[in-house]
Amino acid sequence: MITLKLYPDLAGENFEWASFDRDGRLIDTGTYDPPQASKCDIIVPASLVLLIRAKLPRANRRRQSALLAFIAEERVISEPEMNHIAQGGYFADGSVALAVIDKTWLTHLLEQLKLRHLHPSRVVPETLLPVLEPDSWAIVWRGADGFLRTGDYSGAALDGSEDNAPPAGLMLALRNGDRPKKIVMHMFNANVPDIDRWSAQLGVDIERGDDWDWKKTSGTSPINLLQGEFGPKQFDWSWLPRLRPALIMLALMLGLQFFGIVTDWALLAHEKSFLDADMVHSFRASFPGASVIVDAPLQMDRKLTELKHAAGQQETGDFLPLLSAVSAPLAALPRGALKSIDYEPGRLGLKIALTGAVGIDSLQKALAASHLRIRLEKQQPAADGSGIIAYFTVSPENS
Repeated sequence: MITLKLYPDLAGENFEWASFDRDGRLIDTGTYDPPQASKCDIIVPASLVLLIRAKLPRANRRRQSALLAFIAEERVISEPEMNHIAQGGYFADGSVALAVIDKTWLTHLLEQLKLRHLHPSRVVPETLLPVLEPDSWAIVWRGADGFLRTGDYSGAALDGSEDNAPPAGLMLALRNGDRPKKIVMHMFNANVPDIDRWSAQLGVDIERGDDWDWKKTSGTSPINLLQGEFGPKQFDWSWLPRLRPALIMLALMLGLQFFGIVTDWALLAHEKSFLDADMVHSFRASFPGASVIVDAPLQMDRKLTELKHAAGQQETGDFLPLLSAVSAPLAALPRGALKSIDYEPGRLGLKIALTGAVGIDSLQKALAASHLRIRLEKQQPAADGSGIIAYFTVSPENS
């Protein structure tokens, strides 16, 4: 995996670049056409980013983001809609750190990168990259200009003076802020100024630090400029708290409904268990000789049928009651029309020779009038061609 760091020029057209391997070791450097990489970070020159602090009103995050440009209006010259504001962390007094950059410049920069098929995950101000020692500030000095970092979220670009005196911006920062115990100076492609003279004029010890190189710095910026309209697209969940009462009511209703269903099921299950036990008890009381009870209602029905048969009682599904019920319609048939009768428990099979479809319909109506269930199983031409052989199944109407 290759990581790419890009340092654009003030126009946002060309880039210095450095590529690194997965362990952070420098692979190559160059200018103009950067190589492709799986990760890309942009370091914005300090002169293009203004770091300020401001008090934010209480508002949800979406409204707060929309107000940032107007909150910073007092500190910048350009119109609010021309600036992009990125939010950083909070200071001890409750104010928040803001980074201001020209929106048109940042848009153009990202378009140039898109044409090169590069999609940065971080765009950071150079001002916040130098590592700060405890109770100290850091200066990166290029001879004619440079920049100053005074805290985790604070710093400023510096302009040089003709007589090699300390920059006016540095003297102003010392006058308005908490004075550090020392200032560490990092040189970048420039001669070291008269540090003793600077120390005397500023009243702060200045210490020579390592030479500055944005390619090799180990510092990381706490502010990423890719926020708001330039940030990754995310779904806005700010409306969700307004649904909280409705969601609570819905959860209560679902909970009550679930509890009611479970309670009803438990009651019905208990009732079924009670009825099953009562039927088993009744069956054992009626037929003490039964050793195994699998289905008490079915076994009870079969036992009652056996008792009725033993007592000479006939049921509607027995042979004689079925035959008696169809005897009248069969007696009306021509002699020899009834070919055969088959019987199974609860079912009578009839094979009848008829003259045609009219004869079948008439016979079905006559059998149905006997309160029987009639089913035409099949029909086929008679062997001698004299008519149709129809096969009927007759069973009790309530079977």
